[in-house]
Amino acid sequence: GYRSFLKPLPSNKEVFFIRTKYLWEDWVVVNNMLGSPHNVTVPNSDETKKLNARGELPIESNLSDEGRTTICHFLKGDIQIYISFLNNAVNLSDEDVRVALQELQESCPEIVQSSL
Repeated sequence: GYRSFLKPLPSNKEVFFIRTKYLWEDWVVVNNMLGSPHNVTVPNSDETKKLNARGELPIESNLSDEGRTTICHFLKGDIQIYISFLNNAVNLSDEDVRVALQELQESCPEIVQSSL
């Protein structure tokens, strides 16, 4: 999980966060923030839309509400760290963070509410 990535960072360090769902958009922003003199060449094919081995998102789920609640419970620590990363990422706009939290709220509302 995310815990392996979270170690106390000195306050003068910046955190860049590249989300799988927005891989190329985030990559371009980070590349520009790091001062690259060249634009990132974003592949223009269906492969850029393939985000996992099964194909494009969203993947249909037959997970019950009880199953979702159970998964959220076991992922609570990782979700809280994810929220911390979102809030500390210098490359994400306030709107990016708001949308990510809203999406997370739809999946695990009880965890998000207790983490804010």
